Amino acid sequence: MNKNRITIDPGKNGALCIKAVEELYTHKPVILDFKKCPTHFVEAMDYLDGLVGSFNTGFEAILENAKPQPHNSKKTWRSNGENLMMWQCALYHAGIPCRLISPQKWQKALDPKMPKEYDAKKKHIRSMMKQYYTDKDIFMWNSDALAIMHVWDKIYDV
Repeated sequence: MNKNRITIDPGKNGALCIKAVEELYTHKPVILDFKKCPTHFVEAMDYLDGLVGSFNTGFEAILENAKPQPHNSKKTWRSNGENLMMWQCALYHAGIPCRLISPQKWQKALDPKMPKEYDAKKKHIRSMMKQYYTDKDIFMWNSDALAIMHVWDKIYDV
């Protein structure tokens, strides 16, 4: 199902991936934009308000619900919660319905044999996205947001 969609990887080096329907008649989806995640609530609200105002049809958002691991510091625990809450509030303010997906769920759906080690996992995700989207510049900072979009489009949105 082709919908206007935003996927958000809300981490410290996170990104947004925006997909919109290219033409009203063909309903051909196109990935419009990648954007590094704003760090402040007002920036996030302004960006989403501008995005929603640019299209006649609404958006839906898929937000990664990343929970810190037990070995992470208290600062990481706090910042993860703040980032997630900031995005949920900004999406609510813009009138964009939001669904949450855990990293484990989308990574397993992308590749059941995903490497366990963090750096190897990130490189693997990036290389997979480069294979699927040869016309896009895929970097470490935007590969997760694109992978979430890919998984949602191919697997969950049926």
